[in-house]
Amino acid sequence: MSSLLALEPQKIAPPRSVEVIRCGVGDEIYCLEMSVVASVMPARDLRSIDSDSPHSPVGVLAYRQNDIPVFDLSALLGRSSAPQRDSQYVVLIKHPSKAFGLRVDSVSRVIRLG
Repeated sequence: MSSLLALEPQKIAPPRSVEVIRCGVGDEIYCLEMSVVASVMPARDLRSIDSDSPHSPVGVLAYRQNDIPVFDLSALLGRSSAPQRDSQYVVLIKHPSKAFGLRVDSVSRVIRLG
């Protein structure tokens, strides 16, 4: 135990503050860091695509003159995919190689953590 006391104190950086957006998928809540979120749009603007794979896009969304592929977050998490409803949202994610969207059941608010 005395060897633990002999350790020199180290400076610990304070945690950085992070903003997240709260999204509902079924009865579960997930948070996405706002630094990767480009926009949130109603899913009613989503053009559906027939897909057999849960890892394939469920549709495309027009955003800034580009068609953005949209994936169902529920299916990506291994849960059953809910049918598209007008009350759902698409969270557009900024990615270095290509933007994409995640369809979620609800979006409630932005929260600051830290």
